[in-house]
Amino acid sequence: MATDPKTSSTTTQKLSLVVAMNATGLPVGAVITDIRFEYWIQNRNDSLTNPDGSSGGHGPGIYDPGNSKASTRTAGTCTTSYSTITGCSYSGLSTPLSNNSKFPASPVFTSGTSKAAVTANWVDHKFKKLDGSTVTAKAWQFQFIGDPKLATAQLKNNATTGCLDLPQLNTPQFNVSYPNVLQAANAERTIYVDRTVYLTYTVNGVSTTLTMYQPSTKVCDSSDSPGGINRC
Repeated sequence: MATDPKTSSTTTQKLSLVVAMNATGLPVGAVITDIRFEYWIQNRNDSLTNPDGSSGGHGPGIYDPGNSKASTRTAGTCTTSYSTITGCSYSGLSTPLSNNSKFPASPVFTSGTSKAAVTANWVDHKFKKLDGSTVTAKAWQFQFIGDPKLATAQLKNNATTGCLDLPQLNTPQFNVSYPNVLQAANAERTIYVDRTVYLTYTVNGVSTTLTMYQPSTKVCDSSDSPGGINRC
């Protein structure tokens, strides 16, 4: 939505992505065949013209990691132009992409064939809000994809239930900074994000997919910052 920012001030927008998951009650003999963590994140729209005639980009949303403002972007290997994606894959995540010890990388998840990647961009996505309503907005998708063989090796027998449990796995923290971003209007601080974890396992030739979904919530609110500095 176009808004009147009433300011030409800029800020640095920062994004950190990290997911943790665990599973319990898998049947004995289960083999994990797919494990992935999926984000849908509202795009920031630079193509709008605001009511005061200024350029767009003041509204809510986050630039994708292939955007020219992104700190992770490497020319020729990670670029995006609306729905066109070139590169934007970050393979071999064996250590955190930051030194944040709160979210260490899980060797189980981030070794072998694991990777992180932008898998879709500038598409209409229906976000589900906490109150059950939905809102459709342009969005980009980011996935952490784990190594199922290594995850299977971490399954533990539960002596109480007789089933298999998967201990908590953390993705590495993926950090992106976007300098010189136009500040959003005071009322535009909510950015829509959907988070889903998929775990697929096979036992006796039958595949089952467990889906763990978190609906969209407010992920950006800097209203307590002095003077509204670093608004989203």
